[in-house]
Amino acid sequence: MTKDLRQRLKAAFEIHQSGRLDEARGLYREILSLEPHDADTNNLMGLLCIQSGAPVKAARHLKRALRADPENAQAHYNLGVAYKDMERMPEAAEAFATAALLDDDKIEYQSSLGNALRLSGRAAEAVRILERAVRKASGNPGLRLNLALAQNDLGASLIRKRAPQQAVRHFLRAIELEPAHARAHMNLGLTLEQLGQLAGAERSYRAAIKAQPGFADAHFQLAHLRTHRSSQTEISAMKSLLKKPGTGRKDRIRLAYGLGFAMESAERYPEAFSYMTRAHRLQADRSSFDIGTACRRFEKIQHIFSKERLAAAEANGPPDERPVFIVGMPRSGTTLAEQVLASHPSVHGTGETMALARAARLASPRQPFPGGLDQLSEDQLNAAAEAYLLELTADAGGALRLTDTTPMNFLYAGFAAMLLPGARFVFCTRDPMDNCLSIYRQMLTGANEFTHTLENLGAYYRLHLDLLNHWESALPGRVFRLQYEDLIRDNENQVGKLLEFCGLPFDDRCLKFYESDRVVRSPSAAQVRQPVYDTSIGAWKRYEKELTPLMDALRGTS
Repeated sequence: MTKDLRQRLKAAFEIHQSGRLDEARGLYREILSLEPHDADTNNLMGLLCIQSGAPVKAARHLKRALRADPENAQAHYNLGVAYKDMERMPEAAEAFATAALLDDDKIEYQSSLGNALRLSGRAAEAVRILERAVRKASGNPGLRLNLALAQNDLGASLIRKRAPQQAVRHFLRAIELEPAHARAHMNLGLTLEQLGQLAGAERSYRAAIKAQPGFADAHFQLAHLRTHRSSQTEISAMKSLLKKPGTGRKDRIRLAYGLGFAMESAERYPEAFSYMTRAHRLQADRSSFDIGTACRRFEKIQHIFSKERLAAAEANGPPDERPVFIVGMPRSGTTLAEQVLASHPSVHGTGETMALARAARLASPRQPFPGGLDQLSEDQLNAAAEAYLLELTADAGGALRLTDTTPMNFLYAGFAAMLLPGARFVFCTRDPMDNCLSIYRQMLTGANEFTHTLENLGAYYRLHLDLLNHWESALPGRVFRLQYEDLIRDNENQVGKLLEFCGLPFDDRCLKFYESDRVVRSPSAAQVRQPVYDTSIGAWKRYEKELTPLMDALRGTS
């Protein structure tokens, strides 16, 4: 580049720095018309395009700059910014990594690299890089924030990998770096609740709300915590957020459920029910559930998994006796049943998992369940069984029994019986009114769209009970029906029968299930940390007037 062009570039950059972007753009274009491959001009034009919201154009100029000067760290960094703005995070991380390699003194490069890795789903790598950078520049606020975000994401990934104790350390580190990190406080609370540390969970939820007063999730979790009774201040805060015009639909749903729990703990039952109903109406707005369609599906399940077909499959399949399926309607006592069994030294409690549903999709990928499952070959069944067991046994060690406690697997019990003729089934049942009220109180998503009206809830309960009766008839000797009220009122006797059914010797630890330190990932996490109690039996009577449509639906008169 000539001396004259160099001076013109310097003048253009000064105009650029002053914020006169259109004027600077014109000057850069003039220079590039004469020196189209100049590294410095292309780099600056790329930076200007980023600042103007044109990252695709920026990337073209920056790549041109790097062809002329491959070791230009600033151009690599700018290219990373352009990729980040295009939401192409893996490519952004690669560009930032090259910039950091060329100039490892630039903390900004390290910080951006860590953030791009985090946004690419590589939180562990991000933490390693950012922790190293923080040791060099501990007072850099942007760097500390990026590290806090990465530590929180790494903690969340460890929760998904069922490593909650490790996750806690990362959430605490995130909070140390960024004390007002509301999401890290929230995630710490959820993890502590799963671990049974309920006082710590409450402190974390409070800290999340303090850091972010409009954090609907934190308000919901605090109100939902069984050991917590919402204060009037907390109730007022949730009401204000619910009324606030800018509060989104999902947050309004959480706040309405939270207020339902809060009012119930204050024994203000009509208000509690009104908030529960409000939450369900918000959810129902986007629900396509149809009870007629559900009825036809249940009929198809019983037809495909007939007693004759299941008897034939039992004679051919692998006799693995480890799996114990604990199924039933949500809130029917499935978590309690698993906590009892998992307190036995020979039992590994897997918790709720979608492994069985995934095995069904693997066996019949082109049709929605239960379509196509009546035409499976023995090889296909064995492949699905192998896939299911591989997932179920991942962390089980040498356990004699493995529990799968996904309530809605009552739909899949026939499929499970075909895959695993040695498997056992524990069907959890509960007083229908109490069960349905408990469902109605909870914020359930996914396959639980039947919960949003009392009429549908009652009708679905009847369908579920009819299907359980079918399984009991079609799987003789393989089903144990566990009535929640019996387990509460005759605990030792019922626990003994349950263990006998599972082929396990009696163990006193199963009576002290609440002392177990195992992780519980369900809405009942707090309840199973306590000895059995009967206060939830007959709870529906508090709402007897409001529940008339449910009672009619359960009777089949709605």
